[in-house]
Amino acid sequence: MLARLRTSFLTGVVVIAPVALTIWLIWSVIGWIDGFVLPFVPDAYRPEKILGTLFGYDLQLNIRGVGVVVFLIFATFVGWMAIQPTNVAKIRNTTTPTPLMLSCKS
Repeated sequence: MLARLRTSFLTGVVVIAPVALTIWLIWSVIGWIDGFVLPFVPDAYRPEKILGTLFGYDLQLNIRGVGVVVFLIFATFVGWMAIQPTNVAKIRNTTTPTPLMLSCKS
């Protein structure tokens, strides 16, 4: 009976430990990103100020993940901007011949 109890306990630890470690790691990374990104967010757009404006009193909340959302939006915007000249160049080269293309004799 004691062996079965020990086996069940160790199985539970093996199942819970990776899940707990993953949750802790995600929580820590989100906190790290928030600590890095949130100082760049203007005070008017911080969640504490927005909720304070909506509810009428000062809320001292630490809402994790806002910095991550801001970072994801910023990274997507930068990626979109980086793609734009490439697409324009491809369209320009395939639809209208450039002087370089006209000077090449095949």
